[in-house]
Amino acid sequence: MNRAAIFLPIFVFSQASFQMGSAQTAPQISPYQKGLSLSQSRQFDQAEQAFLEAMKDVSTRLPAQYALARLYTEIGQWEKAENNLYQFLSASPRSADGFYLLGYSLYKRGQFTASIAALEESVDIKKENAGAHKVLGLNYYQLNKLDLAEKEWITAVQQKSDLTEAHYFLGRLYYTVNRINDALHAFEATIKVDPEFMRAYDNMGLTLEALGRIDDAMKAYERAIELNEQHQLKSKWPYLNLGELLLRRKETAESVACLQKAVSLDPKSGKAHTYLGKAYLQQGKSEEALRSFQTAVRVDPGYAGGHYQLGLLYRIQGRNQEAQEEMKLFEAYRNKPAGLPRILE
Repeated sequence: MNRAAIFLPIFVFSQASFQMGSAQTAPQISPYQKGLSLSQSRQFDQAEQAFLEAMKDVSTRLPAQYALARLYTEIGQWEKAENNLYQFLSASPRSADGFYLLGYSLYKRGQFTASIAALEESVDIKKENAGAHKVLGLNYYQLNKLDLAEKEWITAVQQKSDLTEAHYFLGRLYYTVNRINDALHAFEATIKVDPEFMRAYDNMGLTLEALGRIDDAMKAYERAIELNEQHQLKSKWPYLNLGELLLRRKETAESVACLQKAVSLDPKSGKAHTYLGKAYLQQGKSEEALRSFQTAVRVDPGYAGGHYQLGLLYRIQGRNQEAQEEMKLFEAYRNKPAGLPRILE
């Protein structure tokens, strides 16, 4: 399953629905159809030119403009997408797909309130609109309106029971607010829809840990790691989460291997470096631990745990002034509001 464009349903307008009449000559490939073909084969530069050419023809102007906007969302040129969508919607003010795409683009740019307004227009026009409800939930989550986010994601899965990420988002939300059993059920529903959704197994591992089901948690992390490698996803999280669990179980060598992998996948993760340092300490390797803690605070100074562990080790080594400085930084960063976890991790 292609995760890169997971939010974006494909809407292809029928050229015939925009034409005033049918041609009597032999069919030829129009610039619009050429653009669709090029876009599907990911030749975006040529597709862009084909759609711009198609917009010169009144019979294909509107579908070409929508297709061009969709192309821009595909390649992350959000403002270009929105400019074309505003023009498209001025001519097609009852296009649920157009408002959905506008809402999606605004969400990706962090314009959450404006995105909600566009998506509500889409839902008003098209009642069965699971994709719009899913992105509405993401907007509300970012605005810390968790009750509204939950409502939108529940609506999304009611309208489309196989909407994988809506189940997953519900699980993340429930875990965040400590509704652990609900989180487990949501992750199980995610896996039922998509048995190879790596992040669902990883987060189910966290949930099973919270329920005290440690052996099941380890199996979930191991399955997440299998899928991570099978699909070349390069996520640090299953290695980091399993490494933490193994560290608590005093299975130090296995923990070090997992945490080294996490660090290799994300060298700027202060948490990964910090836990690797803790694992080295458990092995009695204080110099390796020191380097890991120092790396943690250098690459991710906002991660409070790195300063705390480095301060403790400095104190053990008799480096009291440096220890005090790290503990001050720990207190400063610990007291900063953490915010909500990133929903897509």
